[in-house]
Amino acid sequence: MAGEEKQAGSIWKLLLAMAAAVVMIVGISQVSEAGVAETVYAMDQDGMEEDAVLFPNMSDSWAEVTYSISVREDGALQIMDSNGGFVYDMLVVLVGGELCYADEEGIVPREQIVSYNGKKYYAKKDGSIAVNEFCKMKDGNMVFADSDGTLAADRTLSKNGRRYYAKSDHMLARDGFYKTAKGSLVYAMADGELIAGKSFRVNGTQYYAKLSGAIAMNSFCLTEKGSKIYADHFGAVVTDRMFRVKNKLYCAKRSGALYRNGLYTLKSGKKIYALLSGVLMEDEVFTVNGDRYYADENGYIVSSRWVTVGDYRYYCSASRKITKVEHI
Repeated sequence: MAGEEKQAGSIWKLLLAMAAAVVMIVGISQVSEAGVAETVYAMDQDGMEEDAVLFPNMSDSWAEVTYSISVREDGALQIMDSNGGFVYDMLVVLVGGELCYADEEGIVPREQIVSYNGKKYYAKKDGSIAVNEFCKMKDGNMVFADSDGTLAADRTLSKNGRRYYAKSDHMLARDGFYKTAKGSLVYAMADGELIAGKSFRVNGTQYYAKLSGAIAMNSFCLTEKGSKIYADHFGAVVTDRMFRVKNKLYCAKRSGALYRNGLYTLKSGKKIYALLSGVLMEDEVFTVNGDRYYADENGYIVSSRWVTVGDYRYYCSASRKITKVEHI
């Protein structure tokens, strides 16, 4: 009997302990809920809404700013953005797609060269920046704006199959000779177009401009007509005389074309023979169409006399053909 009472007492103690644990858990849960409620209440007091916290509305800061031209009462142009503010010292793209620049005072320049970020642009009469076009300035000078609006400088450019040279000051070269940034010589006509791929004369002197526009200098060139010419170190084409290059003899016609590949009679009545390269035969016996001739040290074919070459003597007849040969 005593053992049964002892066992019953142990069971009651276990039940009381379990009940106490349940009460404690419920209390903690209530305290936590109260704390959360206080936190939510505090956030509400600060004016923060749940959807504003989770999904912030950034549409205002993400909106694209656009630009348009505004005309002042005095006729000056300004650039206004879509927020109602004016633009200062900025290059922008207008709503219509044109480039436009506003200076430090917010004014849009017109008919003048402007500088921005170390680059030059040309503002046209309507205030827009020139793009991929030639522009004539008030003083008559011409400039060319590339596809990004920057003005060409110190380089040759092509437009509609024609070539031009923009100087270091961005003005197109016109009506004269100019030395390019790369050291080439070019010649620009009155409208700025460079002479290219042909011969031309200036003050009685002949020149040849290559397809690039660069004038041939100190070199041989084949012209647009297939003739071979030689330009000296000044760019002048050698004409109507004999000359030497690297100790080889050549003769140029009045047109500047070299005598090549055949026998020729000069205005003086003297005869010469030129190889295909233009080099003249000199101090040598040579054969043309089965006949032999002798050209002296000046390149002229000898006639009516004996000449000695090596161990042989040759007689050059009146026709300049060699008719007799003797071994010495």
